[in-house]
Amino acid sequence: MCAITHYRQKYCKHRWGIITEPCAFGMGFDSCPMIFNREYVLPKPDVFVTRTLPCPKCDLHGFYDRNQIRMVPRVRTVLKIGSGPGREDRGVEIPLCCVVM
Repeated sequence: MCAITHYRQKYCKHRWGIITEPCAFGMGFDSCPMIFNREYVLPKPDVFVTRTLPCPKCDLHGFYDRNQIRMVPRVRTVLKIGSGPGREDRGVEIPLCCVVM
């Protein structure tokens, strides 16, 4: 399975994922069967806050390789109780959230 690292820009707060270790030559978000088919639960990747890497949306203005880099629109954490990890599998998804005051 391809290894994905998540980054968050310190100033604009955008998040994106980069394929850091492809499972084979040329594999990425569009070609890796573990990611593309969405049949497997991906492990939670590390998130790094960066100031030096350019944000794909703000700094690169959308001109980047979408097979190697993908923007992360939101982070969703759920607890699934059911027959399998996929969204089409039967079960109940319980959203988890944390409120800090």
